[in-house]
Amino acid sequence: MLGRVLGALLTASAAQTPGRVQIHWEAPAGCPHSAEIEAGVHRLVGTRADVRASGDLDVEGRIRQVGDAWSMDLEIETATGTRTRELSAKTCEELAEIAIVVIAVTVDDRLALGLTDLGGESSPPSADPSPPPTLPKDPQGPPEPASEGEPREPEERPGNRRGIRDPIARVPLRETSGAITLSGAFGLGMLPGPTGGFSGAFVLLWPHARWELGATGWIPRSQGLAGTGASADIGAWHIDSRGCGVPSVRTVEFPLCVGAQAGAMSGRGHGVETPDQARLPWFAFEGSAAINARATSFLAVFVVARLTIPVTRPGFQIDDTVVHRAGSASFSAVAGLEARWKWPRARRSAR
Repeated sequence: MLGRVLGALLTASAAQTPGRVQIHWEAPAGCPHSAEIEAGVHRLVGTRADVRASGDLDVEGRIRQVGDAWSMDLEIETATGTRTRELSAKTCEELAEIAIVVIAVTVDDRLALGLTDLGGESSPPSADPSPPPTLPKDPQGPPEPASEGEPREPEERPGNRRGIRDPIARVPLRETSGAITLSGAFGLGMLPGPTGGFSGAFVLLWPHARWELGATGWIPRSQGLAGTGASADIGAWHIDSRGCGVPSVRTVEFPLCVGAQAGAMSGRGHGVETPDQARLPWFAFEGSAAINARATSFLAVFVVARLTIPVTRPGFQIDDTVVHRAGSASFSAVAGLEARWKWPRARRSAR
């Protein structure tokens, strides 16, 4: 199978001017990362290889575990089009090696001549073979004399923008994804007695970090005034902002977050001659730990344990008597779903 893939790459490639390769790589912790993929491609093509397909190559690879096996989606975009392959293997290391070979052959198709022989298959000759490409000069090797009547390719010098460029562009992997969360909550310490609530958030995701901006609403609870028939219904809402570091093990993430809350607690008295209604500001700091399990590349389920420390402790009164005051600390547990997506990636100029 690998021989046929490499043979097809050999037939479809055409020699063009040197350009750049941009590799976007996504894999669970413990699998080869983007720097290893780039190093493996460098090891095969060296610094003397052309980049085919009009000099630009965009590669996007995603590895995920499926049961006891591993699967990889490999997308290669060139000026002639986009090819997508789905491959599987027993380990993610095997998939990384396959990706290195496919990328390297796309960068320099002459590698397929030797690799297809190893695979036991030979690639079919092209119906319209292209002339051998003119390779950039190796900066470490001696200069090659220019043929008669043919101008010499200028070498790389400061201020010389026509010099040779390393075909593998060292572009750091800093892709950003987005997500929306919807969840239910259970709280203790903020309102009178245990209470339920709901929350949602907009999330920005990076490989090992995340930032959330959300809102939480708590169902009002009733608190009576001892010795009287008076009571108060007390509720709360707040906007949340938090930043997280995200260690992970395969498809399970463990966000550790710190953040702040800003909102209001409201109370309304009942059973008194003049019902009183008040709204008091709520400011607090929070810390949380979560478990986020990805069911698919686009959907995850999560649970969160959160500790909140209020900056102020709002209290509500009936007839000059405090009915309820927020605790010096509160605890909440949250569980819900997270829907994810990838932002469209803008191509970078080869300059």
